[in-house]
Amino acid sequence: MRYLFNSDFFKSENCWYEKVKSPAELVTGVMRLTEAVNMPKYDTFSKQLRMQYMGQTLSNPPSVEGWDGGTTWIDTGALVERMNFAAEELGSLTTPGSQQLFNKVVSENSGEVSPERVIDICLDHVGSLSIHEDTRSKLIEYANENGGVKLNGSQINESGKEIISGIVKLIASTPEFQKA
Repeated sequence: MRYLFNSDFFKSENCWYEKVKSPAELVTGVMRLTEAVNMPKYDTFSKQLRMQYMGQTLSNPPSVEGWDGGTTWIDTGALVERMNFAAEELGSLTTPGSQQLFNKVVSENSGEVSPERVIDICLDHVGSLSIHEDTRSKLIEYANENGGVKLNGSQINESGKEIISGIVKLIASTPEFQKA
């Protein structure tokens, strides 16, 4: 077994992001990142409904074999729902996960934070995600167009928080985030 985990195939970047996350994996992963749910609440039910809109009703698979998975999770409506859900939840400025991200930006920097550094911190925050270079350049372009992230002592200004939120929303819509 250890030979499998040490093989070149297992470590190859060609194997990265080949599995599409199921709606349950996506919703659970996003909710863990936001840290907004630590106990069942009334709005937890709405998250479960969003999962159904993405094509997966928990405890009700289409057959005894379960769900097909893979690219069947991605169709026009489900893809829009997946991207909207992840962007709405991760882009919220008030969740504990967002506050943790803002604190990390402040603790690792001073003054003005380069767009590249903000993007690295955001990618690390959503799970050490590796993205394609063209996606990265678009994120940098977005951060530059919106004025960059500036720190006032140990605080991020509101426009900086909006920029970070926008970057996380854009990351949530990338194919790399939608896949495992």
